[in-house]
Amino acid sequence: MSVTDLADALDISRKHASQIINGHTRIEPMMAVRLSRVLGTTPRFWLNLQASVDEWDANVELADWQPRTTFAAPGPTNHPV
Repeated sequence: MSVTDLADALDISRKHASQIINGHTRIEPMMAVRLSRVLGTTPRFWLNLQASVDEWDANVELADWQPRTTFAAPGPTNHPV
């Protein structure tokens, strides 16, 4: 399928479709629904892909950052249920 075909199916501009394909714009929830309906997937699939990209970008941006201090996670409590 061409960029034009995808853009037409999604009812968006060719430029916007190209930006999505080339990773220059985020997949927002409304677009995830459109993509899922056009491509036979689920919105969650597209949102998970975007979350993975966001995580990757954050790790790259913060590669050299170190926290000033860290805190241990709270342990289990002995409160009766």
